[in-house]
Amino acid sequence: MKTTVSLLCALALLATATLRLAAADGPPELLSYQGYLVDANGAPLGVDGSGNPLPSNYDVTFSIFDASTGGTLLWREQQTITVDAGYFSVLLGEGTVVGSDPRPNLSTVFTGIGADERFVGVAVRFEAGGAFADILPRLRLLTSPYAFSASQARSVVNPDGQALITAEGSDVTISGNLTTTQPITVPSISGSGANLTNINANNITTGTLSSARLPGIPASQITSGTLSDVRLSGNVPRLNAAQTFSQLNRFSGGIRMNDNRVFFRAGSDENHGLGWAASFDGLGIDGPVLWGHSGGALGTGFMSTQRAALRWNNNRQVFIPNRLNVGTPGWSSTDFGMRVSNDTTQFTLSGTTFRFFNERFQQVAPAPQTVTSQPGLQESISPSFEWLFGSNSRMRLSSGGSLSIDGSLSQGSDRDRKENVVALYPSDVLEKVAGLPLYEWSYIDGMGARHIGPMAQDFHAAFGLGSSDTRLAPSDVAGVALSAIQGLHGTVKAQEAEIAELKQTVADLQAAVAALLEAQASGQ
Repeated sequence: MKTTVSLLCALALLATATLRLAAADGPPELLSYQGYLVDANGAPLGVDGSGNPLPSNYDVTFSIFDASTGGTLLWREQQTITVDAGYFSVLLGEGTVVGSDPRPNLSTVFTGIGADERFVGVAVRFEAGGAFADILPRLRLLTSPYAFSASQARSVVNPDGQALITAEGSDVTISGNLTTTQPITVPSISGSGANLTNINANNITTGTLSSARLPGIPASQITSGTLSDVRLSGNVPRLNAAQTFSQLNRFSGGIRMNDNRVFFRAGSDENHGLGWAASFDGLGIDGPVLWGHSGGALGTGFMSTQRAALRWNNNRQVFIPNRLNVGTPGWSSTDFGMRVSNDTTQFTLSGTTFRFFNERFQQVAPAPQTVTSQPGLQESISPSFEWLFGSNSRMRLSSGGSLSIDGSLSQGSDRDRKENVVALYPSDVLEKVAGLPLYEWSYIDGMGARHIGPMAQDFHAAFGLGSSDTRLAPSDVAGVALSAIQGLHGTVKAQEAEIAELKQTVADLQAAVAALLEAQASGQ
């Protein structure tokens, strides 16, 4: 049998094909479909030779296209149906997939532009193992009568029949929660707004949200968009606006200033503040800075009691009214230190003890009233300072500049820290040392202590060592002495060899004289 359009009027639809609705979870993915099948001669299928009903099973494919002929195949499945005297009734959606043909959910076939143009195509296999014959023409799916009212619905109800959305005139009332993934444009929305979720702030385009209205919409519900400043009242903090806060504000988390500054005084005063500076007073510090125009202080305060721990004035003078502690007694590290570097400013001492853990840098002589640097430190009175470890003095610096230590002095001399290394000729160094003037002397204001050694000018002229002709480095003096010793050692070794040679010569002469004397004695 040929599968052609010769099967005229092979399918006659009943008036409608209905996509049935479900009560709660949306429509089932099934379509009720009925029809009447005849063969090419117009005889109904499912009858015996006498024309009496004889229900018979046939393999049938049902297809949905977007055109009456040709077009795009949108959906197809295969079912085995029972035909009784030409009539059949099926539920589309209960069949099986045909090869790679599309078979999505039926509800998706009736959405989008052009969804009103849907045609059903039927193909029947008349013999087992035979080919499917298309039943033509395709029939269009039409509207059920009461479906027309769907475009004018006045209410939406829940499974119990209770209205969720009702319309009265131009007003719409929603008695449940409204969830939408698309923008909603309406003249106004009344109600508390407390249950609105997934609000896009970009869509709030008119009116002003005052701070009193914001609690009605939890911030957690605004999940996208940006609420512009013009939608906020003046009492709501804004990111990019200069605002005045009149109350005490508290932050439970950290505050990041992003290299900006905090100013302490009203108006446009920027002379008192705290901030991060890449450069301050010409210094490339790249760090935090606290500054005040006429000075400032760091201190402690409790109730009405306020005490300054450190104070500075507008001349860059720093005052410590009590005790300076570097580190704390609980620290286990011994890495500590203090550096005083002045140009023409004054550094005032109070005569108190400077503590470094349980070691102390202590002023033991009467405190000076003023120490002035011009540019080096020159004392107006003569104090002495000591390093104390417990009650034991380990290092003492006198007012005359004499430094005494109770231990060894170690200077850096690592080979890896040196460059331009040149070998010496110890004999040359010895010759220079021999010509170096040496004196016995005492330092001015050195409490009469006597010393022996060269003058720095003579030493520098002879050896050209060091960075100044007024100072001597102990390592240079020691190095010259060692080299001179090596030169002297070489001289001594040479003299020893010469003496040994002379001794041998004398011994040889003595042996020759003895031999002559012996020969004379024997009359030879």
